[in-house]
Amino acid sequence: NYVEPPRLDFVDLAGGRGNLEEIPARGRWQSYFLISDLAPWLLWGIARSSHEVMQLLEGIPARAFKLGQGWRTGIVRLVATLETKIPGLSASLDLATLQVHQSLLPSNTMLQSDQYSACQQPTWVAKFLPDLIQQIEATTPSVSRFFAGAEVDALAPNHNWQSGSIQLQLGFEFVATDAIAFPDFAEASIEQGGEEGGAIASDPSPSNAIDTAPFPTPSSDSSHLQIKFTHPDWLEKYSKTLLQQQIASNIQQLPTFRAAGEKNRNLSSQSLIPLIVRDACNLVDLLQASPAQSNHALQQEIRLETLTRQLLWSFSRSAFEVMQLIGGIRVNLLQPGCNWETGTLRLLASLTSKTPEQDWHLDIATRQPPQPHVFPLAHDVVVQSHESHWCKYPDVLGQLEAKLMQQLEQAPELHLFMSGTDAEISGDNQQWHSGAIQLNVSFEFIPDLRAPGRAP
Repeated sequence: NYVEPPRLDFVDLAGGRGNLEEIPARGRWQSYFLISDLAPWLLWGIARSSHEVMQLLEGIPARAFKLGQGWRTGIVRLVATLETKIPGLSASLDLATLQVHQSLLPSNTMLQSDQYSACQQPTWVAKFLPDLIQQIEATTPSVSRFFAGAEVDALAPNHNWQSGSIQLQLGFEFVATDAIAFPDFAEASIEQGGEEGGAIASDPSPSNAIDTAPFPTPSSDSSHLQIKFTHPDWLEKYSKTLLQQQIASNIQQLPTFRAAGEKNRNLSSQSLIPLIVRDACNLVDLLQASPAQSNHALQQEIRLETLTRQLLWSFSRSAFEVMQLIGGIRVNLLQPGCNWETGTLRLLASLTSKTPEQDWHLDIATRQPPQPHVFPLAHDVVVQSHESHWCKYPDVLGQLEAKLMQQLEQAPELHLFMSGTDAEISGDNQQWHSGAIQLNVSFEFIPDLRAPGRAP
């Protein structure tokens, strides 16, 4: 039942589209949507749950333990799939690639990664996934109905309308990067019942486990830089902001918080107090184990490339439209004194690091230096795009920028970086130099290339 994504084009989610961020909690929508439009929105709803989850969607270094194979070192990726059950069109589509996906880790696999707080110790996939789904649903409730499954009426080219269902599912893909490791004695203990209930009787990690390989990242002229924030007041504000984000993210995962939100759940004040105290202790443990806190808030020194990942997530989580702009949207653009042009409009967010000796510029989305030929667009440029609700109808760029800045108010850490701060910067020579770092935000337009010999 191989289904190419373009075949499943038009879907009535047993009724419609509307604003995807305000999906009604009922069985049917009011209009129609394309699967290709739904996929990026679902990925955004998953990624915005935390910076760690966004990294997990990209892939992080990890170790995986499978029965019969022992521990393997490699890259694990969170795979979001849309299961479509429609006569003649059933498939499991990887939302990141829009291709049919077939190979995922079984639930009796253990994962361990130093780059994800929930599995710094070996964790069963069977336990990891439900906890992850709860976190995503708490952050973006409108995604919940897709995890539960929804009835649809679908229309594909060369087909008639057909009834079926779609469901969002999560799984893990693991690509080994080491030589095959021989199974060890831990496998016998797992087969004797250690897997049941998700309990780990003993750590099956081999004593000579292969160290996690560094995750390959795109190279850039400034990705090697180390930044040390030196302004005490700025650093305190930044640390508090990240701590508040961590608390807001983790508190929604605590058992008492979820139980208090359940309907028809009778919880008296006296019964809640010890539960809240227990959850508070668990929250402290979660915060202490959080890589985000250790890397960003509690230490003054950070790799510039690591910082760009955190800032990219801060942009993307604020609104789906912001994520679209970061990636670029197709637009019609009219500049004063020019004809209409078609091309790609993109939000350019770049970090500028300066010392008396040298300046560095890094596009946080591409992790490359910004293109030298790109010039800022004037505020009175008219833009229109069918891909974004923010500029569905022609409007000046200044209005689009105003909508952007309004959304970014939800990310105070970005405003801190846009105001700039003092820093010590270390380059290839390992010497620290006094300087400054600042986040700059603008729009860039990449016009479509005209065919040779074609009149403008």
